Amino acid sequence: MHKIRKGCLSCIGTAYLAQKQVKNIFKYQPDIVADLGSSENANRIKKNITLAGLMHDLGHALFSHLFDGTIIPKLWYLKFFI
Repeated sequence: MHKIRKGCLSCIGTAYLAQKQVKNIFKYQPDIVADLGSSENANRIKKNITLAGLMHDLGHALFSHLFDGTIIPKLWYLKFFI
């Protein structure tokens, strides 16, 4: 159960960082917002990027990040990856 909660926090944190990043991009590069044509389009993009951060792990199997630190380095050592 602890791993599941930890994964949820990861998704929420990623959504927060994605939202913060897109706000900074729009703030410091106003020409991007101007190219979108309206503030409604800019808000839609902010929401979509935030949702992408929130849902970035939905395609993973349960405990799939276990492979990142354990299995993949062993396969690399065995030269399964080129």
